[in-house]
Amino acid sequence: MHSATRYRLWMLLSLTAAGGCATAPQQVVPVGQNAFRVSVSAPRFARQSDTNYKAFDAATAYCDKMGEQVLFRQSQESGVHSWSPKREDLTFVCSSASLRDDVAVAKD
Repeated sequence: MHSATRYRLWMLLSLTAAGGCATAPQQVVPVGQNAFRVSVSAPRFARQSDTNYKAFDAATAYCDKMGEQVLFRQSQESGVHSWSPKREDLTFVCSSASLRDDVAVAKD
């Protein structure tokens, strides 16, 4: 096989493998007292807001399976500079509509 063709094939396989990692479903892990955490990583060129949205989307999908909605507990970002990889660690609870309404009333 010609070296240029081999190089192109290698690059195509590398990019395909890297793309598969970036689109893998996020793992939601229990962290105690009805709370869950999802961690999302993104490459250097991604925006932090996109990384945050992916974490929110994963949390929402998890709670939707139980017929409940997301309530945030803590959000921690990393990726201080535009050239550094991004990460979002989101801690949340899934709550019923009645609990969410009680929390809203307590805040007012």
